[in-house]
Amino acid sequence: MGKGPMSVFHEFDFGGIFLLCLAWFLILYPLNAYTEYEGRWTNPVILGTLISGVIIHILVFPYEIYFAKNPIIPLSMAMDRTVIGGCLSVTFMFMSWYMYTTYFSSYLYLTRNITFTQALWISNAWSFASVTSSIVLGGIMRFNKRFLIWAWVGFIILLVGNAMMVELRGPENSEVYVILTQVFAGIGDGFLSCATQVGVQAALPHKNIAIVTAVYLSVASFGGAVGSIISQTMWETLLPTALSTRGISDADITIIVGSVFDAHDNYPDQLSAISSAYTETSKYINIASVIALIPIFVCLIFMKNLTLSDDE
Repeated sequence: MGKGPMSVFHEFDFGGIFLLCLAWFLILYPLNAYTEYEGRWTNPVILGTLISGVIIHILVFPYEIYFAKNPIIPLSMAMDRTVIGGCLSVTFMFMSWYMYTTYFSSYLYLTRNITFTQALWISNAWSFASVTSSIVLGGIMRFNKRFLIWAWVGFIILLVGNAMMVELRGPENSEVYVILTQVFAGIGDGFLSCATQVGVQAALPHKNIAIVTAVYLSVASFGGAVGSIISQTMWETLLPTALSTRGISDADITIIVGSVFDAHDNYPDQLSAISSAYTETSKYINIASVIALIPIFVCLIFMKNLTLSDDE
């Protein structure tokens, strides 16, 4: 005899899936769309949507504990310190990366005598190094059977690489230094993300790997969205001030902040001042991205030093 609709509903925990998806939508939507509303963060739609998402997300946990017969988020996963530490680590890592990279290509294009395509290539050196190092680390952990030591190695490399860029990103330094620092930090990023993902997967039974991986990737996206917003807010706040102190008119500031191409092509006589303002603003954002990495230190201490089995 086939299963009834309510039996299927409880077996697949559609209630938990719905609440979790709704919570993430209500949180992520205002984080990405707030610039389209008058008043931005003070707009009632943005505030109401964000607060509703946070409340619903909190309600997911009692629902899963007391009402769900087959919870999509098992209590063992929600309370596991390795899972919590790994998910928080990737949240802060992606927050930092999006803070760092959101305007990096624009900054390189305006402050250096290169095309925007070349700026993108330099910026993407981080991503290439991250992906490549993740693949290499996967092979190392296959034989080493450890993940936490590599997470620490990745964290240190990422922190040092990101901090080095604070001084080396300036236009007075060669593009070679920028690329090498990008690659260095990207290797740390790849080690940290690969190791922590393996760690959260190894902490739970095999049947929970799919859901813990989904949660891990979801919180990474959340961290990226928050980092992008922080970067955008700092850019739109600090850059006009930096331009104004260098004698740029308010009318020109609006154009310069709105389009890096207009700033580059239409103001040749003021390009030096604009470049200086871009460098100063970008440096402050870079410093903020370094600070965003610091909580990962506590997150890694929180994680258990598990030994990986052949199955993991």
